[in-house]
Amino acid sequence: MQEVSCTAQHEGWGRPWNTCSYLCAKCSLAVDPHARCFGCSACKCFWHASCSAAVAEARPARAEAEAEARAEARAEARAKAEARAEAEAKSLIAQCGECSGN
Repeated sequence: MQEVSCTAQHEGWGRPWNTCSYLCAKCSLAVDPHARCFGCSACKCFWHASCSAAVAEARPARAEAEAEARAEARAEARAKAEARAEAEAKSLIAQCGECSGN
């Protein structure tokens, strides 16, 4: 969400307006309940408009790191599958009575 008031959004989530007290998800400083800020309705957090540029910069880096982690996990899974297939092939060859494993 962009350009919201913490107080209004807090009340929109069914919470009393006078209990609104949030810390910025980026800089951990208090967010003025009546000032315009940015918020996330999924995790119910807010950040200062001035911190939004920093948050936007962090997203591509996080996405890149997550993509690298997924690629590493796929490579590891492929290597394990290849090792299992090779071990199974060796086991079958060892059990072969025709060639006696030669």
